[in-house]
Amino acid sequence: MEKIDPAKSEKGFELAMANKRTVRRAVNRFGRRVTDPDFEDFMQEGILLYVAFYSIYKGEATPERNLETFNNLAVRYLYRAFVDGARNTKLRLERETMKYEERVDVVDSRDEVERRVMLDVLYRSLTPREKPVFELVYLQDLSIEEAANRLGKTRRYVWQVRKEIHEHHQVPDFIDRKRGPMVS
Repeated sequence: MEKIDPAKSEKGFELAMANKRTVRRAVNRFGRRVTDPDFEDFMQEGILLYVAFYSIYKGEATPERNLETFNNLAVRYLYRAFVDGARNTKLRLERETMKYEERVDVVDSRDEVERRVMLDVLYRSLTPREKPVFELVYLQDLSIEEAANRLGKTRRYVWQVRKEIHEHHQVPDFIDRKRGPMVS
């Protein structure tokens, strides 16, 4: 593991505080909004990640030379760190579910338990635009047409949001029982 220079960390923290908008861009890109209860937690984690990025970054786009390029790279780094953190949380939840399943007499099949856990993990990572469609299509098992009617949107809109959910969150086909695999 690489040693982090305290002076560089302090400079990185000052830079992070001066560029909170960069951290906010990464948090928003991850799908968190100011109204979300965990928004401030992500902002604080983002600031620490920004400092770490500044401390280890060795590229040519330094803040001293080109702040805009450096901040764009920082947004990518922070977003990737958030995605990796969510993936690790998902894996931990899957392990915990398996432990729970071994201790309890489960009425549902293993696939149904796995589906429910995956739905819960996916729901937490969705954007506000995706959540209503997800609730109707996946949690309530409504058809695309039924979901569109309930939302007051077109079938195309619901289908498009469902497609985005599949693409951005790598939804396994077994989650979508009624409709099967996503085919463009």
